Parts: sequence; C-alpha cells; structure tokens
Amino acid sequence: MPSLQRIRKKSKKNVPIQRWIGFFFKLILSPLVISCDLLRRKGVVDNTWVFSYMLFLTLAMVVTSICYVAVESPIDKSLNMLAMASESKEILPGDVHPVIAAINKYALKEKIDPALIFAIIKVKSNFIPDRVSVTGEMGLMQLKLAVWKKYSGSVCLGRHNRNEICSENCIFNPAENIRIGVKYFRNLLDKYGGRVDLALAAYDAGIDNADLDPETAGTGDFLDQVTSYWSNLRKQSIMAQLKTAMNLKQYLRWMFGACFLLWSLLFYWINRKIFNSLN
Repeated sequence: MPSLQRIRKKSKKNVPIQRWIGFFFKLILSPLVISCDLLRRKGVVDNTWVFSYMLFLTLAMVVTSICYVAVESPIDKSLNMLAMASESKEILPGDVHPVIAAINKYALKEKIDPALIFAIIKVKSNFIPDRVSVTGEMGLMQLKLAVWKKYSGSVCLGRHNRNEICSENCIFNPAENIRIGVKYFRNLLDKYGGRVDLALAAYDAGIDNADLDPETAGTGDFLDQVTSYWSNLRKQSIMAQLKTAMNLKQYLRWMFGACFLLWSLLFYWINRKIFNSLN
C-alpha cells in the first residue's frame, strides 16, 4: 500500500512537468498546425492552437525587438570609436597567439586595455620571450632587473641559459613576464593620474629613472610606435565588432520579416476560418 501511494505522488508531481512539455511543443508546432489548417475547407483547429500561435508570435516579436535595440548600442559605440581612431596604415605583423591569453588575463585584471599591452610588447621585444636588450631589459615586456626584483619577488635574475625557464617565476616565462610588466605599468598609470603617454615614457625610462620627467625623458620614438600600434589594433578590433553587430542586425531584419509573414498568416486564417464561416 505505501508503495502505491508513492507511485501516485510521483505521478502527480510529473503532471505539471508533462503539461509544461506539452505546452512547449504546442507553442513550437503552432505555426505548422495553423498553416495546415488553412488547407482544410471545413473545420477549425482547437482554440488552444490559436492561442499558442498568437503567444508564439508575440514572444518572437518581443525577443526580436529587444535584440534589435540592444544591437544599436555597440554599433553606435563602434562608429564613435572609429571616428576618433588614428588613420595609421600600419599592419601588425607576427604570430602573437601564444601570449594573447596572458595579455588578456593580466591586462583585464589590472583594468588596462589589452591592445595597449600588446603594442608595448610588440615595440619592446617583437614577441621574442627570451630577448635581452643591450641595456639589460629582459623578456617579452623588456623588464629591467630592478623592476623585476621589486615587483616579482623572484630569485631568478635572468643570468641562466635563456633557452631554459629556471622556474615558474622565471623572468623569461612569458606569462610571468607579462604579469609583472602589466602590474608595473598599472602603478605608473596610477602615479601619473591615468596619463597613458606619461606612463609609457616612464615605462621606457625604467625604474632607475622614476624621478625623471617623462615628458622630457627622450622616449618620443617609443611613444610614437606604441601609440601607432595601439591605435591600429583598436581600429581593427572595432571594425571586427562593428561587422559582427551589422551582420546580427541584418539577421534581425530577416526575423522581423518572418514575424510579419506569420502575423499575415494569422490574419488570413482568421478571415477564412472565422469571418467566412459567419457569412
């Protein structure tokens, strides 16, 4: 007897679920049912099919309208950013895929445009992870040893074989080098009140010259190259976003057209099945 009661309770619980599943399928199939009903000369489908069809149309129109309005914002934003972007014709060469994930991770963590970090690495090291400059700057972001020691706390001094990574906190470890470089650059941005140009000049001058005036530190070429790459990369990114948004907008226009045809089908069905039957 208890087992029978349990079965009955389970069956009662399953009833609402079955009803929802049935309602969902009825909602999806309602356009097909209404279309097929037009082929019948006599008789009218059950009112629940008509209700499901009207609900389907309403939901389709609401979702399409919301999506259409939502797409307008990124399109306008992209157009405004393109209008302010540099007209630089330079093309960004080189394979940067191995370090893009690290750039995005640490740049977004420090609330810095990843494209700016990309540009710094491009100018500083051209994405060569074991590069060492004549002045002793090391790794992708060409960190001076004083910067590395202050911000990483690592025992690695970069004096080992550059083809080998001595530890996880090795200065030639691309991800770790980017993490420290981005952290240092974030501190420079804070120090100079968010002025990217001054932060870039100070970054190029190095921690040993932290007290120098970045505007007279003699890093004009570095600034020009970084800002050129940065601007060009932002423009490419914006163009890609704009293209995606425009394509989505085109699809939404087709959805509006489909909704209009479905509403027309409903009006035709009402005229044929209801009004004609009254005459």
